[in-house]
Amino acid sequence: MGEIYGESPHPWTLVIGKPQSSSEQGLFDSLPGTVVRRDDPAGIKTVRQKDFDVAIVFGDAPHLDYN
Repeated sequence: MGEIYGESPHPWTLVIGKPQSSSEQGLFDSLPGTVVRRDDPAGIKTVRQKDFDVAIVFGDAPHLDYN
């Protein structure tokens, strides 16, 4: 069964990748609202971008090919 969006508080934040330092982890831990985490950048291909208010990328931004 898929995830149900809109039931949890805003902002909806998508975090892509893994924090590499304690300061990055502190940022991640302090995010308000609802946070969805994808450690593997390839995993965001199944995410509907319009469900999120913001995306935070740790590391290189993934290249998505929608063709």
